[in-house]
Amino acid sequence: DPGVSTTDRIFIEANVNANITLAGVNIDVSRKDDAPALQIADNSQGNVAITLASGTKNRLCSGLKFAGLQKSGNVGTLVIRGTGALYCQGGYGAGIGGGDERAGCGITIESGDIELKSTQGAGIGGGRNGNGQGIRIRGGKVTATMTGDSAGIGGGTALSCNALQGNGIDIEISGGEVTVVCAPNKRGSAIGGGFCGAGKNIVISGGKVKVA
Repeated sequence: DPGVSTTDRIFIEANVNANITLAGVNIDVSRKDDAPALQIADNSQGNVAITLASGTKNRLCSGLKFAGLQKSGNVGTLVIRGTGALYCQGGYGAGIGGGDERAGCGITIESGDIELKSTQGAGIGGGRNGNGQGIRIRGGKVTATMTGDSAGIGGGTALSCNALQGNGIDIEISGGEVTVVCAPNKRGSAIGGGFCGAGKNIVISGGKVKVA
């Protein structure tokens, strides 16, 4: 299990290509509205790879306006791999992806046991009022729990149905075991757009996908 939580955070500067291994990390800044647990600089063009060390459990819990593992913007890439476990909790940001009112794009999960939760952002994808685009799940076990009107995988909750936000675009599942846990009476898609958002170019070509 992760050790005692810390409020120390991880920040990856803009346009840096980084390879990071998480091995029992437990960051909890959920009581701080202005704090993300692990953040790639907004609009970074860097390519970031995160490896979950074998046999480890890792937790990233962010403040209200941030994603648990934050990658905001339409450029750069984030790849998650390894055989360890990762729990990510966002507020208005996604579990993994965009912060509040930001897109989350270019995210690939290759392996790992990954659990995601957010209040108004997607499990993976856009934060509240943000699009989720270019999301790939190629392996691992991924569980996304919807507690608001966002999509499990895709767009966050749109603040206005005229804002062209909250969309889930170019989403591909080609392997792994994916479960989306839907909250009762919520209005987002399991995979695709959040409330008032659209889903487009969604391809499921392999793996196991379950909506509970």
